[in-house]
Amino acid sequence: MIRRFNPKEEKVMYILWKLKKAFVQDILDEFPDPKPHYNTVSSIVRKLKSEGYIGHRSYGRSHKYYAIAKKKAYRAALFEHLYKDYFGSKKKFVRYTCEQLGISKRDLKNMI
Repeated sequence: MIRRFNPKEEKVMYILWKLKKAFVQDILDEFPDPKPHYNTVSSIVRKLKSEGYIGHRSYGRSHKYYAIAKKKAYRAALFEHLYKDYFGSKKKFVRYTCEQLGISKRDLKNMI
């Protein structure tokens, strides 16, 4: 089971899912301004690697990182957290989502 990432960890994971493989500098380059310090990103990457969410390939003293955790699995974990912790059921979550997006019952039936 994938744990929920903090916002900086989540940003690093989204960048790795997008880039597929990247050095720390590549990850840092994807952050918006103001960018975090190189050592901050490096520490996040090492932590996620130690927890098994990221892998790496060595090139001398440099490492190219890649995501081991799948984006689809993370999205599923977030969805489960949302509907269980904030809505109590999938039905309430779907009802709320449809209301927020302006989706009618008829539209919903046509989607299914």
